[in-house]
Amino acid sequence: MTPADYVAVSDAMQEGNYGGALSAPVPAYDSKQNYVCVGSISALRALQNPQGSGELSMREDLQYGDPARLLAGEVGTWQGIRFVSENHLLGRLKNADGTDSGLGGEAYMFGSQAAMECQVTPLEVRRGIPGDFGRDRAMAAVYCGGFSIIWEYDAVNEPDNRIVRIG
Repeated sequence: MTPADYVAVSDAMQEGNYGGALSAPVPAYDSKQNYVCVGSISALRALQNPQGSGELSMREDLQYGDPARLLAGEVGTWQGIRFVSENHLLGRLKNADGTDSGLGGEAYMFGSQAAMECQVTPLEVRRGIPGDFGRDRAMAAVYCGGFSIIWEYDAVNEPDNRIVRIG
């Protein structure tokens, strides 16, 4: 992935045109009309490395200003995309046999309303009734609910998309 590829994904999300498959445009994540890209260390390193002459360059563009870094792990805002690095789940792309492919890592780009939470019982702390003459005590944090992707892209039945996987 080059800087031009990230910009192409951002443009596709704004237009709702994914290589000929039409969808509704993805609303921006924040009021400044930015999308968010959460990427592995290697995916964002490939983006920050110096590019050839005449190509888009995140490193050159960011040297003229220091954008506000509001999200944890944010490495910068560029071309309407807020880039956040992540080093736990996302990693380098591997071959079928599990060896390193030599390619950059994976990333996810999303706009507003990417996922939703459904709460059955909000998070609460419960205290048990003391037993054994007050020597037996208990506390527990209880939460019943979950998270889910709102829109899963299916060009025929559900032509909306909110999350793009790069990798």
